[in-house]
Amino acid sequence: MKVKAIILAGGEGKRIGGDKPLKILNGKPLIYWATKPFIDLKLDIAISVRDKKQKAKIERMLRDLDLPSKKIEFFEDPDDLEIRGPLAGIFQAMRLMPRDFLLVVSAVDQPLINPVLISELVKIGNLLVSFAVVCEYKGTLEPLPGLYPCSLFPELKHFAEFYPKHSLMGFLSYLSSKKLLVTIKNWNKLGLNSTNFANINTLEDLSRLESWLSQKEL
Repeated sequence: MKVKAIILAGGEGKRIGGDKPLKILNGKPLIYWATKPFIDLKLDIAISVRDKKQKAKIERMLRDLDLPSKKIEFFEDPDDLEIRGPLAGIFQAMRLMPRDFLLVVSAVDQPLINPVLISELVKIGNLLVSFAVVCEYKGTLEPLPGLYPCSLFPELKHFAEFYPKHSLMGFLSYLSSKKLLVTIKNWNKLGLNSTNFANINTLEDLSRLESWLSQKEL
């Protein structure tokens, strides 16, 4: 199966003061940390953005960081649908990609994603092909990073049309009811911990994680 990394970056980021992908953590913008594990694994990357203006800002930042921005694709969240948030980026990616693609989806505000987890998601996805794969922590699903095969696009279209709550967690619940969801419960055996799923939504989150990283380096 072909694999594409999808980084969701189209949110407005109001709680962090806007331009979330460009906020600095440990000397580099969040978009750097979001792309790094996929670049290390040599996966093709596509970034979901809100509009052309946001795309231009991120492209400029990637060039400044000397990252291979020409090899990174961009696509805009759909404006012809009522879907918003992370599910909008996944919907558009599935709509644009061939059905034999596996999408490894993460968010730009997840700077501590471990390449080991990405590799595990891809390995399971190649075995199961038609199932979404996410981690589970103390009975709660961690939707991102997760593996979402494009073959599930008909299910996502059905969900978007007939279910009023267009949330990613709602879609996972729907997939679970259809027995199309697989969860990784023993991810800690991969050498991971809960910080690998950390999200940055506010400046306070950013400051706390900055402090944690500084202490870790001591």
